[in-house]
Amino acid sequence: MKEEYKNHIKHPSFKSIVEYDFNFSEYMEKRLKDIKDVEERKFANIYVKDIFEKIIEVTEQKYKMLEKSVYDEFKLLDEKYGINMTLTKKQDFSYTNDTLFPICTEDLQENNIILNDAINNKTYLKTVFFEGTEKDMQNFKNKNIEGKIYTSTGEYYCIFKIVKARRYFEKILNLYELFNYNYILWTTVNTAFIDRLYDIVIEEIEEIDTDLEKSIIENIEINFNTLNLNQVSKIQEDLIPIWNIEEIRLNSAEFMKPFIDEKYYEHSVDLKEYGLENGYLLGINDDILSLKFEEDKIVIKSKVEIFENWIAYKIVNKEPIKSLGYTYPMLDNKKKENFSRRYLSSNKTNLKTEFEYIRKINELSVEEYIEYVGYEILSREYINKFEILENDMNYFVKEGIFAYDDRKILLFKFRILNKECFFNDSIIRFVISQLQLDESEYTCIGISSDYEIPKLVKEEIY
Repeated sequence: MKEEYKNHIKHPSFKSIVEYDFNFSEYMEKRLKDIKDVEERKFANIYVKDIFEKIIEVTEQKYKMLEKSVYDEFKLLDEKYGINMTLTKKQDFSYTNDTLFPICTEDLQENNIILNDAINNKTYLKTVFFEGTEKDMQNFKNKNIEGKIYTSTGEYYCIFKIVKARRYFEKILNLYELFNYNYILWTTVNTAFIDRLYDIVIEEIEEIDTDLEKSIIENIEINFNTLNLNQVSKIQEDLIPIWNIEEIRLNSAEFMKPFIDEKYYEHSVDLKEYGLENGYLLGINDDILSLKFEEDKIVIKSKVEIFENWIAYKIVNKEPIKSLGYTYPMLDNKKKENFSRRYLSSNKTNLKTEFEYIRKINELSVEEYIEYVGYEILSREYINKFEILENDMNYFVKEGIFAYDDRKILLFKFRILNKECFFNDSIIRFVISQLQLDESEYTCIGISSDYEIPKLVKEEIY
């Protein structure tokens, strides 16, 4: 077995199924050297070796066709719906990049904020990005900080408050609702970047003797050094999150099929002009009674005979282009494709084994940041003893049946591979959030293997 095959084995209990790398041409060359007679060796080289090589070539092609046929039998319904996300400076955003788009289009607009809106409606003045760990972020979020505000009518002393930029989470919630509306299986979106985006709002301001409706905010001045922040933490400004989702508008095609018995129409939306390789989500619409996705079209049943400007969303399913200035890492939630995932997804099988959990972790694109090293099953009393908790990247997924949650804790331990990365803890939360979607018997928690676990007794997963 070649050395690279050992890379598949991430844990002692994870036994990969691998094939030996057999090179038929090299094998034939070695066997020909066993023929002592030079003339016989030449004859065998010309006739026997060439014949066998052609037989092997044809056989391998047949096996590849068979393999592809079996592989295609088990289709993945979510393979076109992976979400990519990164950050860029507002001035570096590329309008010609057809793979990445702003999560919130208002981030690209230059807004003139009226002082009255900032004070009475809590309109955010600017958005900042906290480039640091989640532990360090505790000294930053929801804190009050002194500063000055400069307006068209003067400058004023203020106390600002640092609050979550909730508009991005509203977009994630809306995306979750769209997935459900379109009958697409939800996969956790990695929110490591938007978790660190905060809005600056006015908490208090000195008494102002001017018309607030006529005073326009021009600039604000804040000294973040007054906060008790880690020296390696940074506060970045003018960063906007971008992802591979583009809002598009659909219009009714020339062909529609009316239903004779009922006053319904069946519309066929051709997807060829938008790209068949992409994923599509129809916006929630009261005029739509049902929808069905096919290879090259969306079939919509509706009460309206003609429609225009129906909102839909295209999820660009190709390698994102990192334009000039796109220097932050690309985070994605697309699962790696393999036969076991196709087969188990098709059969809706959910195994309760460590091997199955390792398989699901290895399907996610996290190998650059963390590595699975083990698990523990703990009683409920340990729920408040860990710094990194549960499935909060899917905070909107309701678990109503666990109103009085007494489930045991399934604790996953990870080794940090990239010590310089500031969002390793968010990567752990992303993995745990995805695992919890498939796990109802336990409350899932993830921690770094550096964290000391109190004395406990290990149990088995059934």
